Amino acid sequence: MGEWSDCSRKCGPGHQRRQVICRQVTHVHANGTETAVTVAQGLCGSTDMPVTESTCQLKICSQWEILPCGVGQRSREVVCISNQGEVEPDEECNMNLKPDTFQNCDMGACARSWFTSFWSQQCTAECGTGNRTRTAICLMDHVTDLPLGSCEGERPSEVMSCDSGPCQQRLEWYTGPWGQVTYLHTEKKNTCFMLIKYKIQWIIL
Repeated sequence: MGEWSDCSRKCGPGHQRRQVICRQVTHVHANGTETAVTVAQGLCGSTDMPVTESTCQLKICSQWEILPCGVGQRSREVVCISNQGEVEPDEECNMNLKPDTFQNCDMGACARSWFTSFWSQQCTAECGTGNRTRTAICLMDHVTDLPLGSCEGERPSEVMSCDSGPCQQRLEWYTGPWGQVTYLHTEKKNTCFMLIKYKIQWIIL
């Protein structure tokens, strides 16, 4: 099995994809490794074909917030008042002298921390040892995506080993064809083979 692509969105519901091929095992070596070739998808059963697309969400998309850190703006109300203390339309005052309504402000750097997605549900190996993956990103104040080098501390691991159970194989006797008759007696060759089903299967890249 292969790895999922990155989530299509940094926040909110998105999707991720992976490639799935149909392969046929042609030989299993003594060390357990396999030789296989890619074949037409029609040779694999469509009912057990692994999914090629999945939903994902790294984090919930944030709403506007008032934060105690970072660069932002602060505002104030500005009104036109007559010498009698009454509020007048803005046009009654000299607009060229109107004080600013907004002002930039800096409350200091926001905290930066690592954020990880959930581990992938499936192991990359159908049997034996494989891997599960996740994504680690650096966020400022849990909102802004930053370069990976911006966060302090060790980057969380994005790969974890997993075990899909033993790969099954067994030994059985198989008989070869009878040899030619020699001196009025027959001989039959018995050979021990490792019986391994060369099945056609879906593989996730």
